[in-house]
Amino acid sequence: MKRINLIYTTCFILIFIISCRKEVVGPAGPSGKNGTNGISNLDVKFVTVYPSDWTYDDLYGQWYYQYKLNQSYSDSTVINCSLASNNGYQGMPFNDKLNNLNFNFSENLSKVNPYIEFQAVNIAQSDQRPLNQHIFKVMIIPIK
Repeated sequence: MKRINLIYTTCFILIFIISCRKEVVGPAGPSGKNGTNGISNLDVKFVTVYPSDWTYDDLYGQWYYQYKLNQSYSDSTVINCSLASNNGYQGMPFNDKLNNLNFNFSENLSKVNPYIEFQAVNIAQSDQRPLNQHIFKVMIIPIK
């Protein structure tokens, strides 16, 4: 019985050692050329909206500003907007509790009249326009 256990143990050790061999790796190919840093198709725009730029929409009870885009995009385009504040850029929708304002955005990427619409709702009094200038950061990533 000891012999059989010794044979099994020896076979197990040999199989274990043989199976732990490192595979032979072929030679490395040539390196490709270096690309540029960042995202090649990312388009970042900074839009400043002054108090006189806002237009009131009676139907929705909100103020809006339409930023015209200089090109049309596909429906797959990713758009992200943020609003400059004392703490950096805040993603939208953003609730500015200090000034009783809610900010949001929507986009129209049609081929005819593409734009991004910034929206502001005064929580205390809806027909009160935003009194300060606001800087929006727009990031556009066209997906083909």
